[in-house]
Amino acid sequence: MLQWLISVLLGSLNIEQTKTLNFPALNILLGSTIKNRKPQRKALKELSGRTNINKLLKFNIDIVGIEGQTDFYYDPHSMHYTGLRNILKGWCAKIKKAGKAIYMDFIHSVDGFPLYMDIVDNYDDMRIRFFREVENFRAIANISKEKVLTFVIDRAIYSQEVFEHLITLANVHIITWEKDYKRDKWQNGAVTKKGHIKRKRNKSSDYRFIEYSYQDGTWDKNQNIRQLIVRIPTPDGAGQIEVSILTDDMTRPAIEIINLMFNRWIQENDFKYLIKHFGIDQITTYDYFDYSDLKHQLEDKQHVSGKYIAMTKEIDSLRKRLKTTLYKLHRLEQLKSVKKLTKKQTDRQQELEEDKVKLDRELRGKEEERSKLEKKVSKIDELIKEKKQKLDTNTKYFHDVIKIIGRNIFYLTFSGFRQNYDDYRDDLIIFQQLIRANGVIKFIDGQITFDLYPEMGLTPKIKKAFSAVIEEINQKQPELPDGSQRKIQLNLAEKIDPIFAFDS
Repeated sequence: MLQWLISVLLGSLNIEQTKTLNFPALNILLGSTIKNRKPQRKALKELSGRTNINKLLKFNIDIVGIEGQTDFYYDPHSMHYTGLRNILKGWCAKIKKAGKAIYMDFIHSVDGFPLYMDIVDNYDDMRIRFFREVENFRAIANISKEKVLTFVIDRAIYSQEVFEHLITLANVHIITWEKDYKRDKWQNGAVTKKGHIKRKRNKSSDYRFIEYSYQDGTWDKNQNIRQLIVRIPTPDGAGQIEVSILTDDMTRPAIEIINLMFNRWIQENDFKYLIKHFGIDQITTYDYFDYSDLKHQLEDKQHVSGKYIAMTKEIDSLRKRLKTTLYKLHRLEQLKSVKKLTKKQTDRQQELEEDKVKLDRELRGKEEERSKLEKKVSKIDELIKEKKQKLDTNTKYFHDVIKIIGRNIFYLTFSGFRQNYDDYRDDLIIFQQLIRANGVIKFIDGQITFDLYPEMGLTPKIKKAFSAVIEEINQKQPELPDGSQRKIQLNLAEKIDPIFAFDS
């Protein structure tokens, strides 16, 4: 696990990219490594059982530390699959339509640290997966079932069934957007309050305050759900955006709910960072299962058959076309009552009459055809009939959890540098220069020293910030990760030292 963790921190986003690493140097650090890619993939697969994955998730949560935290962000991040396997389709944000998709369901802390993830296909809807994954998260993080947790979720969770179920639960709240809100619930003259969002700019002392107005009430579609109508200025300040926030928490201060909702960007930004710098959207293995092999492992369900849905879409399309045709005929009849139609208009009327007869006949035929179809069918049996497949994502799951551990270690170490450097425009990129610096390992009189040589030129400000991070690490007396318990010392080198000393 350490080898892959270090590989990720050094920029190898997948197994193939590890061929760029210096394995003799890694052997000095770790004692031994697996160099070739094929044995690495084999080892990953052997280790990627659910028990080991849960242990890694527990380790990840422990290093972040969530004691006392009860607010979290939940989001299913879709990954568009372009391979040949006949996997299930679902909504894919990248292509903005339905397509072959894998879902990586994430739970983040409100500070933006990824804590928990699962990788699934679209067999179960997210509104079903959410409750299952919350319980898994509780178990892995050792959070008692009595503790009330709040999850901030995008509008994909929106459904009356979910809200009704939430009302029955004493230990879970959600905060989400109202789907398809028409911006028509703001009441002039009603009690209106104000709040603000505090956003950092380029340094710790530089803030932007965004004021908003809100009205707090109950949702007209469910009196047990709270609705917060919020008006906030557009980014250019020229207008206002009006949104509706829903929650089953009827007592929490409204400002806390609104601020949590408007800070969801922190999770979206982390997805982008995980993709760019940690390769979270990459496939680790191309193994798969046929759904016929999974039949006895999954809970079957009755659902509306794909044929029935497809036929219903055809019927809806025909009805829409017929409605348009009837409207055009009606307009011509109105015109005919006022004046005589031209030959062109008369010919057009005849064409529309013929279209009406044709569409009406086709519509009745499709409705009769649909009436003979079985509406509700076994979902698993239908998937088997369609020869659907499911990717074996355990190896990717295991590798991705290592990646989020790497991400969190990076950010936990980075926090001290950010405080000292205090320039948010490029601090992440600058800090990468330190953790990926070249170095020389010296073994002198039992002392192990790492002289680090960042590729970039160090300004006094950057050098001071780097030195502070290194000093903080040295005070913790880190050990060489080869299990020998030998202490190491880091040193920020200013120029190449011509003397390299090694003992036997």
